[in-house]
Amino acid sequence: MTLAFRIVTPWFAPITPIASLESDIKWIPAPAVGKAIETAILITSLDCKVSNWPCRDSMQTELIGSFPLESRETVWLVYHVITCPQPQPMPGGPKYFKGKSKGDLAGSGLRMLAWSEEPDGSRALYDLPVKVQEIEK
Repeated sequence: MTLAFRIVTPWFAPITPIASLESDIKWIPAPAVGKAIETAILITSLDCKVSNWPCRDSMQTELIGSFPLESRETVWLVYHVITCPQPQPMPGGPKYFKGKSKGDLAGSGLRMLAWSEEPDGSRALYDLPVKVQEIEK
């Protein structure tokens, strides 16, 4: 089994209410305060015996879906609740490009994606809301 990628969504990240629950979309519930949802993309080879879905019992994952590859391997998308990672503060200010300016940071609903290499060597994407704060000089 290969852990291809992870997406981590902290408890404070879901900020847009769901307008309607479409039946063909698998909705993942928001985690409790202090927790995060870790969504994992896993690939199992033909040699990997899976009775239900990967990590169902060992990590209490929930299945989102799966599909076969031409190689006859299977791609699985699962999620589970983890303790929310605590990122280190990042000093510095925004860098604007392609004609953007400070005024483009006004309003709500701003998001950022942060890429990370995890201690186990896997890659992760953090889905986060952006809160703009003025830096006191």
